[in-house]
Amino acid sequence: MKYGFLDDRFANLYRAEQRIGTVLNAFAVLALIVLCLGLFGLLGFTVSQRYKEISIRKIFGANTSLILLLLSKDYAKLLLIAIALAIPISNYFITDWLNNFPYRTDLPILIFIVQSGVLLVVSLLIILGQSYKATKVNAAITLRGE
Repeated sequence: MKYGFLDDRFANLYRAEQRIGTVLNAFAVLALIVLCLGLFGLLGFTVSQRYKEISIRKIFGANTSLILLLLSKDYAKLLLIAIALAIPISNYFITDWLNNFPYRTDLPILIFIVQSGVLLVVSLLIILGQSYKATKVNAAITLRGE
């Protein structure tokens, strides 16, 4: 006769899922770091290419908020498209994974909203920070080099 506690048996059953959860959390943090670094580099490159345009707009009277909107509009569109593509794909895979369990729960939409919100906030902070830094460059010095 083998004896044991029921909670120990349940812990053994779900130990693999806990390991997978830990690994996926680590990869999610790593993906967010890679996103931030890639977005930071891409914005730095884009802003350096558009210094003359930004300087000319500043000379003609554009305020900082207009320039920030100009630089962040394209990236915000790309982020919204990426989120719109990622939500159905991740919903499919998570639902498929949850169907393997005998007792499952519905997947609330709030999870996707919170994750999308965090992604948008982090990305927009990076975009606005880089764009603000570009607007503070002296326009006369930038255009004098030409």
